[in-house]
Amino acid sequence: MINMQALTFRSLTILTLLTAAVIALFVAAPVEAQSARDEVCRVALNSETAEFVEGQGCVDNTNPGNNVTGLFDGPFKAIANTLIFITGAISVIMIILGGIRYSVSGGDATGVAAARNTIIYAIVGLIVAMLSFAIVNLVLNRI
Repeated sequence: MINMQALTFRSLTILTLLTAAVIALFVAAPVEAQSARDEVCRVALNSETAEFVEGQGCVDNTNPGNNVTGLFDGPFKAIANTLIFITGAISVIMIILGGIRYSVSGGDATGVAAARNTIIYAIVGLIVAMLSFAIVNLVLNRI
């Protein structure tokens, strides 16, 4: 017989790990920094002459009123950090729930094993979330 409660905890833990891994893989893709910055500026400003200037942001030399500052510190970084925070919070909640499950298992071997697995998966999810946060901020601060 399938224990639906254990299946739900395991599914949530796996979902947490997958979310953190996808965020880390999406953000940590290797790029050539200067050409990538210039290309993003060209698209953002809809101008072939736009370029990224250190300390000024995206600058369009042919149309000075068409400049963007703070493009790389904008919504993408906020969304990525929010998703990583949510993943970490879910991991902490899963650790707490695993501890509660361990306490109420009453020494039942399957209950103890399920609680231990929940805690282990949640700790792995928390580590992945912390590493994802570090990678996202490292990459976005270098761009």
